[in-house]
Amino acid sequence: MRPKQSEKRKTALEITVDNALDYLRRRRYRPKTIKNYRRSFNALLRFARKYRQTRLTESLLEKYRKRRTNGDSREILLRQNIAMRVLWEFHRHGVHRLKRTKPRPPLAPYFERELKALDLYCRAELGWSRENRRCNSGVWRLFLEYTGQRRALRNWNSLHRDDFFEYLRANAHLARSTRKRRMAALRALTRIVFVLGKLRRPLHDRLPRVSRSGCNPPPSLWTRAEFEKMLTGIDRSVAIGLRDYAILLVAGRLGLRSGDIGFLRIDDLLWDERIIELTQRKTGKPIRLPLLPDVGDAIVDYLRNGRPPSDAPELFIRHRAPWGRLGRLSNIARSRQIRAGITPILHRSVHALRHTLATGLLIDDVPLPTIAASLGHRQARSTYRYLVVAPELMGQAALEVEWKEAAHVW
Repeated sequence: MRPKQSEKRKTALEITVDNALDYLRRRRYRPKTIKNYRRSFNALLRFARKYRQTRLTESLLEKYRKRRTNGDSREILLRQNIAMRVLWEFHRHGVHRLKRTKPRPPLAPYFERELKALDLYCRAELGWSRENRRCNSGVWRLFLEYTGQRRALRNWNSLHRDDFFEYLRANAHLARSTRKRRMAALRALTRIVFVLGKLRRPLHDRLPRVSRSGCNPPPSLWTRAEFEKMLTGIDRSVAIGLRDYAILLVAGRLGLRSGDIGFLRIDDLLWDERIIELTQRKTGKPIRLPLLPDVGDAIVDYLRNGRPPSDAPELFIRHRAPWGRLGRLSNIARSRQIRAGITPILHRSVHALRHTLATGLLIDDVPLPTIAASLGHRQARSTYRYLVVAPELMGQAALEVEWKEAAHVW
C-alpha cells in the first residue's frame, strides 16, 4: 500500500521551511504576515519539486529568482525577494536581520585587536561611557577602513597627517557639526595612541580643524499650547497611542534624553519610592528622577492596556514583529505634530522637549545647579545654553553701564 502524501518523509528543504515559519511565530509576527511568507515558501517548494531539488542552496534560489523575474509585478518580486532572504538567513544563521546592510570593507587584524584594546582602555582608565565609546570607536573604524582602502596600513606609525586631510575632504558632503565631531574623535584617537607609546610622533596637534560658523543656533522649543495640543490629539484607545502618549509625557515632564527613553527598562521604575533610576547612556552616570503622578498613570495605562506581551526588558517596544526595543523616537514627535495639525519644524523632536523643560524651569527662577542636576548635566555650565532661548533672563547677564560713561560712544 502506497503511503499518503502527508505520511511521506519530508525533505531537508521542507523541514527548513517549517522551522522558518515556527521561528516567525516565536518572534510574534502577525498571522497575515506569516500567511504571506508561507505562500512565498510554498511557491519555492513547488519550483524545487519540479527540478527535483531537496536542499536549500544558493543556486536553487538564483534559478528561482530568475524564473520569477518574467511576468511578475514589482511588488510581487519585492515580496518574493524579502521572503527568500529571510529563509536563506534563517537557514545559514538561525535568525534573520531586520535591515539589509552593505558589506563593510575588511579591517586588518592588527587594527581589530587595537580597537578592542582601546575600548578596554577608554572604559577602565578614562571612564568613558558605553555610548561615548561606541560613537568614537565607530569614527575610528570608518577612518581606518577608508584609509586602508587607499593604501596599505601596517600599524599606527603608518598613519600620516595627509591621511586625515584626505578623510576630511571625503566627508565634505556632511554637515559642519558632523565633520567637527569626527575630527574631534580622531584627535582623541591620536592623542591616546601617542600617550600609550604606540605612535612615535604626536599627530593630535597637527590634525585639520573644522571652523565654527558663528555661534551655535538656539535649540528648537515647543510652546505649552503646542505640547498640550499634541497630547490631546493622541488617540489613546489604541495601543500605539498609549505608547506615544507615555513617551512624550516622559520627555516633556522629566526631560530625559530620547536615547535614555528608548533604553528605559521596566526595572528602572521604583514604584514603592515613586522614583525612576537609570544610568545615562551619554555620560554613564546614574540619575534619579521623581515619577510624577501623570507620568506614572500614563505608564501604568500603557503596561496594562497597550504593551504587547513581550519578554523584552525595555519599557517602550515596537508594536510590529519582531517585538523589541524601539529605534529612533524622532518620527513619533513628527507624526504626532502632523496629526494634531501643528506645522512640523526642523529639529523640534522628542529631544527638543528636554530643552523646552529646561527653559521653562529657568523662567520660573529655578537655580541653574538644580536644573543641571535634574537634566543629568555633569557641570552647570552645560545648562548655560538655555539662557539664549530665555529672553526674560538675558537682562540678568547684561553689564550695568552708566549713561554718562557711555555717552561719548554715540
